[in-house]
Amino acid sequence: KNIYGPATLNHDVFQDGGVSEFDQLLLRPGSHDAPFWNGTAGDGNYLRNRWVSDRQLEMGKPAPRGEFVHLYLNGIYWGQYHLMERPNAAFMASHFGGQPEDYDALNRGNPINGDDVAWNQLLDAIDVSYEEVQKYLDVENYADYLLLQFYGGNNIDWRSDSNWMAARRREPGAGFQFFAWDSDLVMRIGADVDIVNFGGPGFLWTRDGGIQQYPEFLKLLAERAQLHFFDGGIFTDERVIQSIDELAADMRPGIVAETARWGAGRYTPDTWEAAVQWMTDTYTPVEGPSRADTVIEQMRHAGFFPLSHRPDFAVGENPIQDFVAANSLLTMSVSEGAIYYTLDGGDPWANQPIIERTEFVSDSSTMNVHIPSDDSLQKEWIQIGFNDQAWISGTSGIGFDTNDELDPLIGLDIQEQMKDVNASAYLRVPFQIDNLDQIDTLELSLQYDDGFVAYLNGTEVARRNAPSDPTWNSRSSRIRANIEAIEFESFNLSREKGLLVEGENLLAIHALNSDPTNVDLLTVPRLVLGRVTNPGIAESAILYEGAITVGDDVTIRARTLLADQWSTERTATSQDQPVGLRVSEVMYHPSDSTAEEIAAGITDSDEFEFIEIVNISGEPVDLSGVQFVQSNVAGQTEGVAFDFDTGQIKSVQPGERVLVVENASAFRRRYGDNLPVAGAWSGGLSNNTEQITVTHNGQILQQFRYDDDWYPETDGAGSSLQIIEIENTELSRWNDSVSWRPSSQPGGTPGRGDFELIPGDSNRDGVFNSSDLIHVFQIGEYEDGILNNSTFEDGDWNGDSDFDSSDIVHAFQAGTYVVAALSLPLVTIEDIARAISHDATVDLSDEIQRKDELKKRELRRPLRLPLVTFE
Repeated sequence: KNIYGPATLNHDVFQDGGVSEFDQLLLRPGSHDAPFWNGTAGDGNYLRNRWVSDRQLEMGKPAPRGEFVHLYLNGIYWGQYHLMERPNAAFMASHFGGQPEDYDALNRGNPINGDDVAWNQLLDAIDVSYEEVQKYLDVENYADYLLLQFYGGNNIDWRSDSNWMAARRREPGAGFQFFAWDSDLVMRIGADVDIVNFGGPGFLWTRDGGIQQYPEFLKLLAERAQLHFFDGGIFTDERVIQSIDELAADMRPGIVAETARWGAGRYTPDTWEAAVQWMTDTYTPVEGPSRADTVIEQMRHAGFFPLSHRPDFAVGENPIQDFVAANSLLTMSVSEGAIYYTLDGGDPWANQPIIERTEFVSDSSTMNVHIPSDDSLQKEWIQIGFNDQAWISGTSGIGFDTNDELDPLIGLDIQEQMKDVNASAYLRVPFQIDNLDQIDTLELSLQYDDGFVAYLNGTEVARRNAPSDPTWNSRSSRIRANIEAIEFESFNLSREKGLLVEGENLLAIHALNSDPTNVDLLTVPRLVLGRVTNPGIAESAILYEGAITVGDDVTIRARTLLADQWSTERTATSQDQPVGLRVSEVMYHPSDSTAEEIAAGITDSDEFEFIEIVNISGEPVDLSGVQFVQSNVAGQTEGVAFDFDTGQIKSVQPGERVLVVENASAFRRRYGDNLPVAGAWSGGLSNNTEQITVTHNGQILQQFRYDDDWYPETDGAGSSLQIIEIENTELSRWNDSVSWRPSSQPGGTPGRGDFELIPGDSNRDGVFNSSDLIHVFQIGEYEDGILNNSTFEDGDWNGDSDFDSSDIVHAFQAGTYVVAALSLPLVTIEDIARAISHDATVDLSDEIQRKDELKKRELRRPLRLPLVTFE
């Protein structure tokens, strides 16, 4: 704040090369993700809030960056905290340009910067048109934001008026972007929690029909779900496990101090480890459906994700992802439904299917209602043949409201029978079907307050806010606001249409109030059967009936059609790959961690993996749209995933290289800080064989498979794989061992060509460290008074043929020095610096004699270094 000095902090706090100007930073102590909330299983791993923000960043959307830090207040240790950005107007201005006053920023719908004029215009636009909504809402951001909340199962904090933030630029057409906020209760309740019907910020999802009423948005949401929940997406089990493990590894060293400070005997590193493991075990179980499977099923049931599966592509036995070679024989397959495809770049799904709908249960239907006083009826009442003649009868819907707000929707008022008596009511609505052959679709929709369980001919088909095994006096698990209750919520029951019979059928509903004393209840059901009259097939779409021969420069787009359900899209192209970028080096099986690296906590040598890309063109290449993507090979996910749009390097000059790594901090420890690292991937590289795929705007740029049988030197012995002929236009050659060689230097040569010299690396082991300093000073040519007698190996690092202080300055200014990256003598850079700054003498004889490679050499003299000033 201004009263204490500069009002902004200018520093690369998060060490990611991104925004380094901050108006506000927060320190989160864990809050409800601390172990002291209620002490149940899974509590207190401190990871949740950062996990959610990191996933939003991984989706390519703006979100607060964060780090785990230790906090001291006036010298007293206060524990481990989550240091993070706050997404206010200053955050938006620093990330997207302009000034803070150029932005509206909201917390829980209330403006913290700017005003709420545009927010209210968005709320008003919901029931106008999708085009009007898009004037105020970044729809792709909102879709990804919804999916993140759905996966997290945030059924406690994610409400209309709490725990969300949003911001927009104050200009026409700029849409609100949402930020996951205060996410300490996600991934806590269990893998079955269902929140796909929650209204979220401002009830955008549900009020006045909600954003969900627009087919264009549901199509976008389904495509984003396909991206994130399948084929190595961020919500697939392997990616979730990896993301949790990476955060846990980051926090693990500090949790010892945290538990020592606050544990009080009940909270230890072991209880923290158990809480982390609970989250992994619960949401990515070895057996049974994962959280990703469950959410997709919940979305299908709610009509937000298609019941049909997208088709698979293959050439022979090989699955195809994105690229197919010209003249290949391409096959398509799906378990159920018809496949339609196009070859002209058009979408085979042209229009929303036209359905002839008939309401078999409506708001004018007669229903019979009973308020149970015991469990004597068990589940008999949900069967068709049950005798309900003694029940009260009336016109839908049923309920009551002491405040009269819901009265216009109530045909049968049951306040006298139910209020202060029971939170449960039983409903039965019979209906007749004459011809099942005319039924393609089946949809149940309800207005309800507060919960229900619905049965069709004795089988449960839908539920909301209900206990797992409802009894005669059960209550709903959640109170719904009237703004939600008055909107119909739909359930796609087309998969359950086999429960229907010709003749008499029964819809039975167990209505649930939050409490017997609650002031209102509402249940208004509708059951709609439909016949598809026009599925919306594009004119250029072709029905797949057998393998097709792929032509040159063709894009194939395919979807499955099942009744009225179009699947998400599968595409592949045979277009020529764009030139410019090539994978030039792969470190897939690094050498083992050294003693120093192990002491630093890096025990797994896989942490040093990297892939290098080089620009072989004569022009700068914009990395926008370039990605490493994972692919499905024989049912297994292979490769790594990284989006350069979210990386720290946005373009690469001709001849320059860029790196993507497994673990950025481990990589820096082994190779130094001054290398072009764009970021860390998700996924991983096998020590045996793996398929690597690079795409540009969804089109395959390069795809190849390496094998550890090619060269023993690259299989854990220290060398990387390096391509020999980088400008070869036959990209299939990357799959051949003869196109590769082991790197000539141990550890490879990330960020440079194989034979480029690293300033300071006199012993040519691929790294500049203290062993090089010992090497050159042992030779003894430092300022020896003899002109032009030194080579690079002797210490002439600046190329003037002499070894003097200017060479030391040159090497250290290059930024390639690595502290204790390899097994070295017990002489550190601090020793060298001390000798330089004090004009002192350092006798290295004893240490040098302890190294086998130096025993054969005679130490010419003790080392004496003059004063050298570094600026």
